Amino acid sequence: MLGRNHATFGAVAALAVAPMISSDPSTIAIAAGCSAGAAVVPDLDHPKASVSNVIPLAGPLIARLVAFLAGGHRNRTHTIEAGAATTAAAWLAASNRAAASTMIAVLICFAAALLGPHLRLVSVASLAEFFVAGAVGAAVYWIDSIPVDWLPKAVAVGFLTHLLTDALTIRGIRPILIVPKMKLRLGLLRTGGFTENTIGALAVVALLILLVTRIGIPGVAPPLSDRFG
Repeated sequence: MLGRNHATFGAVAALAVAPMISSDPSTIAIAAGCSAGAAVVPDLDHPKASVSNVIPLAGPLIARLVAFLAGGHRNRTHTIEAGAATTAAAWLAASNRAAASTMIAVLICFAAALLGPHLRLVSVASLAEFFVAGAVGAAVYWIDSIPVDWLPKAVAVGFLTHLLTDALTIRGIRPILIVPKMKLRLGLLRTGGFTENTIGALAVVALLILLVTRIGIPGVAPPLSDRFG
């Protein structure tokens, strides 16, 4: 599945389970962004993946190293164990505000780079994602009233969403590292094909609906969930 669709599904999944993450709209918004970012992390094992090219020059080099350590694309990074390790890292980061704000900034940067052009917020990925990520990371670091205990939940949701959506493809995944012969492949769509693009468009619609439902329009309308309980 393409990176932009992974990011969209990650945000949708986080918003769908928002009550399990936080009751504060601003926190939910940040968590959804982090989940979108976490939903593309497994593809850091592919030098040509969108997420691997967010950071110029260094990104592809890091991706080549990850690919070497992971044994190639859709190998070790596309497993439940990798998801558990990433979630554990988020849990450890959440115990230190500096570490948490850094991780949040990185994930928001990934999300903004992929979702910005996809949602037509910007024409192409640019320096905008770094400014957005920096602003959010700085706010989390300096404003003590912004909680960070939700971070491992958002990361887990995003990572798991990636595994589930890749399992829909023809290639599928090997979800359990210690059972290498186990294959999870539903074969319902081809990466970048018509079916994926159609599902991706529907996911964008779902994202917009959930944004209004869970977060509302700042300064204009409260979340619909507040009105209807």
